[in-house]
This record gives sequence, C-alpha cells and structure tokens, in this order.
Amino acid sequence: MRFLLHLLLLLACTTTFGQSGPSCCKEATDLLTLIHNNHVRAAQPDSTLSKKVFREVFNTLDPEKKFFSKQDIQQLNSYETALVKQFSNNDQVFLSELNRLYLKQLTSYKTWVEQTLKTSVDFSAADYLSVFHFRDERSKDNRELLDHRKRLIKYDLLEGMLKRQQVDSTNKPLLAFEKEVRGVLLKNELQELEKLLNPKEGFDRAIITSLLKAIAKAFDPHTQYFSQTDAGEFKASLSDNAPDFGFEIGENARGEIVVERVVPGGPAWNTNEIHQGDVLEAMIDEDGHRIDFAFRDAEEVNETLRAADFTQAELIFRKPDGQTRQVKLLKENLEQIENIVKGFVLKGKHTLGYINLPGFYTQWENETAKGCAEDVARELVKLKKENIEGLILDLRFNGGGSLHEALGLAGIFIDVGPLILYQEKQEPVVTLKDLNKGTIYDGPLIIMVNGFSASASELLAATLQDYNRALIVGSTTFGKGTGQQMLPFPDKPGASLKDSKAVLKVTADRLYRITGKSYQHKGVEPDLRLVDITASIPERESLYENSLLPDSVIKKIYYTPLPTVSIKPLIETSAKRQQVSAQFKMVNAMTEELLKPIPLKADEYLKYKTSLENYYNEFDLLKSEQKLFVANPLAFDASVLKMDGYKKEQLEKFAHQLEESIYLTETFQIMCDYIALKKK
Repeated sequence: MRFLLHLLLLLACTTTFGQSGPSCCKEATDLLTLIHNNHVRAAQPDSTLSKKVFREVFNTLDPEKKFFSKQDIQQLNSYETALVKQFSNNDQVFLSELNRLYLKQLTSYKTWVEQTLKTSVDFSAADYLSVFHFRDERSKDNRELLDHRKRLIKYDLLEGMLKRQQVDSTNKPLLAFEKEVRGVLLKNELQELEKLLNPKEGFDRAIITSLLKAIAKAFDPHTQYFSQTDAGEFKASLSDNAPDFGFEIGENARGEIVVERVVPGGPAWNTNEIHQGDVLEAMIDEDGHRIDFAFRDAEEVNETLRAADFTQAELIFRKPDGQTRQVKLLKENLEQIENIVKGFVLKGKHTLGYINLPGFYTQWENETAKGCAEDVARELVKLKKENIEGLILDLRFNGGGSLHEALGLAGIFIDVGPLILYQEKQEPVVTLKDLNKGTIYDGPLIIMVNGFSASASELLAATLQDYNRALIVGSTTFGKGTGQQMLPFPDKPGASLKDSKAVLKVTADRLYRITGKSYQHKGVEPDLRLVDITASIPERESLYENSLLPDSVIKKIYYTPLPTVSIKPLIETSAKRQQVSAQFKMVNAMTEELLKPIPLKADEYLKYKTSLENYYNEFDLLKSEQKLFVANPLAFDASVLKMDGYKKEQLEKFAHQLEESIYLTETFQIMCDYIALKKK
C-alpha cells in the first residue's frame, strides 16, 4: 500500500509539472532576464551559469545535506549544463525529475528516521561531528549519507538528553533520558518533514520557489529571490519595527520556553490571558499545523514566532497552576528594541560616549521616515550635553542594511567631501558625496568592528579610516563590498515593491573606498587589532560560493583627510595589555576548544561539554575582575525611562554587560591613550 501511494504521488508530480511547466519556465527566464539586466557582473555563458544553478538547487532544497548524496544528484547530471536553455525552450523535464527525486528522498528520509528513532540509539562507538559541518562536502554516496544522518541525529539526541539531565533533580545518568528525548525528536522531525512534504504553497510551487532562489544565488551570495513571505521577513530584519505577537520569551531552569515579558499595549497584553512565567508549549498555525516547542531553544522558537509567513496563530500556554490555555493572537507592528540605537555615558578616567548600532535600519516604504542616521545624530546631541571627551561607535555584529543610512551616518562625522565610489553595471564610476557642510561630532572617535561587521558597516569604517577621522578597533571585517537593489518580480510596467507577489534583491553595484580600492572579499583591516573569537568562524565573503572577486578603479578624486597621527604607541601598548590579559588568553583557549569536532560517544560528549562549560564559567568570572568605567543611560532620557520600566530595566542590564565586556574595557583604554596622544 505504501509503495502504491508513493507511485501515485510521483505520477501526480510529473503530471502537474507537465501541465504548468511552461509557466514555471517563464518565471525562470523572466527572473534570469531581470538579473542579467541589473546585475553588476557581466553575463555568463549558459553552461557555466547552468552548472551553478544546478548546484544551488540542491543546496537550497537540502542545506543540512541530509537528503541528497552526490550519488543521488548524479541521476540528474544530464541536465547540469543545459538548464538555462531548457527554461528558454519551455522544457519542464528537469523540474519534473527534480520533483520526483526530492519527493523520493524526503519519503526515504522519513522512513529512515522513523526506523532509526523507533529503537534505542547506540552511543558507545567513537564518532565525531564537525562543528561547522554545514561547510563540509556533501556525502559521496548513500553509505556516507547514512553516516552523516546518524551523526546529526546523535548530536540532537545528546543535546536534548543533556538539557533534560541539567534540570533533573534525581541525578540520573545521561542515557536515562534517551527514550524520552528520542520520542520528542521523532515528533519534531516528522513535523519538519510534514512542512516540506505539504508546504502551504503546495509541493510543486515549493520546488519552483527553490529553483528561483537557486537561479538568483548562482550569480552571487547576495542576489536573492524572495517570495512575498520572505520579503516581509527581510524588510522586518532591517527595520526598527515589525509584526509581532507582543511577548518576549526565554528559558527557565527546566529548559522550558517561558514568557519573560508582555509588551504593554501589544496583542498578548490586550488578551489579558498571557502573563510572565507562562510556559509556551506549542503553536497551531493558520493551516492547523501544530508545532511543539519541547526541547527547542528560545532562539529557534523566536524564529518560528517571528516568521512572516503568518499573521495569526493559536498559542498554547501552561499556567503556573498546571492549567493549559489556548490563546488566538493576531500580530501587530511593534518596536523591535534589539534593532535600535542605544547610547550610554562611560565614566572613568575620561568621560566617553558609547553608541551601539546593531543595524543600518530604515523604513522601506517611507523614504522620508527617520532611520538609524537620524537616531545616531539624536544620541550624539544628547551625549555632547554630557561633555564627552571621546566617542566609541560599536558596529560589531552589524550586518549592514541601508546604504543611504550609512552615507548619512558618515556625513555626521565628516565636514564635506566624497564618501565612496559607486559603480553600476556598465556605467562610469560615480562619486557619492557628503553635501551637508559641517559635523555633529568632531572629537576623538573609535569604531569597533569584528568579522560579522558587514556591508554598510564596512563602508562607514573604511570611509572614516581613509579620512583619518576614526580609529578602527577589532578584527578584519566580513568583506562585502557590493550594494543591492530591491526590484518587484515579475517586473511589469507600474509594478511596485509594496504590491508585488515576489521581490528580487539583486547585486546592482560595486562599492569602492575613496582610494579606488575595494574591500570586497578582503574586508576592512583594523588599525588596532583585538583578539577575537569570531575570527575563527568560517563565515566570510571570501568563503561563499559565487562571490564576486575584488577589483579596483581609477578615478581622480579630491578629498582632504585629517592629519595623520602616529598610532604605533597605541598599537604596542594595546598588544602588551592583551598579551598579559587572562581574559584575552581565555579567548584564545576558547577559540581552540570551540573548533574541535564534537564527540558523539556519550562519555566523551559529556567531557567535551563539561570542558566547554568550564571555559564559559572561567570566562564569566574573568569579566568582572577589572572595571574601568561605569556605564550610565543618558541623563536626557531619565524622565522617559521613569515611565517605561521595561526599557529602563533593559538598558540597565545592557549597561552592566558593557562594564564587564573585555572588548569595551580594552577599547576604553585605547581611547584614553588616544586622547593623551592627541594632547601631545
């Protein structure tokens, strides 16, 4: 019966694509045309592009590399060099074959995972999982694929068992929780497979969407096709407000997902049924699918709750008295406090200003609305009233955002002149200038960066570095020296982003420093380097497939950098402090430990986790040893914070973290040395 049902499903898939193939192929050719017309990279030969699309299709459908081996993919190798030609000829054979193979692999995985998790899993043999296994090569054949699947399952089980053991009061051994966690993992796996086998848009449409995503990504990592849902999530990530249910979550001592705060006036608040301490057990989406949150961490659950593919859901909470409450909520636009600018005064040997900018946010549909540049300007005005002697602008983990906001922010610190060089496809190089004479702040300035400072962050850091306007402190940045445009898809006359069914984010320009050099691939090198744990994480532009190679341009440009100050004494002094610092030595030790493969033998896994936990504990103790400053919220905001207890609490918590940060402590000392140097 199972075989007959499987056969009928395969036939149905082929028939469906046979009927709708030309429409699918038209979407593909239309997308290719739109990208070719706007992408900064010159058009590629069809066979070369086809190979890239072919590879990216399987990366899109199977990012964890647990469904397809190279041997499985070889079944479709005859299409590898001819995809673009097939699309232009309205030939849907590849889509039908891909549909058939993907369904077969999902069904096969479902059978395998049901059988594997039906009985006890053996953790006695030595085995390892690479920490960054998603970067590893795809399995060569089915034997290697099964081994890879087993490693992923073992890792998930070990993580779940450890989580249960940590909150258990009976001192049971790790493997005593194997059966319980195995049952929960099976349930979660089947829920995820159900979403893949029966997606909202339909299985065929999901395949087409994956193909369109693959076509875009074949040009470069930042050219992306967004369905209407995906586009909403992307815009929300770069905005200071987004659709939200109006409550925040965390994990309690038992590892359960609990409500930590209900946003006043938000959807959850208005029901009067959701309160701090309630345990969030599950969610039922608009299509009636139940998603259980047992053994999932808060980050995973947050991603699920904030996904833009639904606007309402029924959430199941367990009250402190054990009663279960099912509450229907509709999302509303709420301020995302983690996305906004935060300013503090650091009082120590010198009084310094500190601004944390997590992203270059804006409001996409309203060009006149305030963005992060205006928010930073406002914080600077407040800080100047506190008589600051220097400013630290923190762009660590800032992945970029609006180019317009980055240029506006650079203009705050530079009197007047060129900011960057900019080139669109087959167009001459253009100079983008700061046309507003004057600055808001002209005192000593440090920009903090790390390996996850990207795009607009790098643009700002590079520009201020070339003007000798700021010291760049940290580690080499990400290396994304390109800009993207959002275009409606399909691209019809009069089409708008707001009303379009889908959106194309296309790499439409290259960005260059005012010296004509590119930071694409290479990143921005700091003036003073800090020991950084992110430097070892393999997430860099240079490691991405299809990323654009760096180049340079020659253009006569006139700008007046500030006089050069020899910072060699600062570099030497900072390096000596880091060499003798127990905190920074611990960072190096932790880096080595984090890169080790994860053991999947039960006793070795426990030793590994204990070792990591010891490092974390030691690191936490080291943080509080040296406090050179006190971080205070801005005096200007005191009256506002009195009326908003939650924001006050969050800012005070953040201030405490700043006081303990070894990175900010070292940067504070660098600024103090810099102020002294400039006075000589």
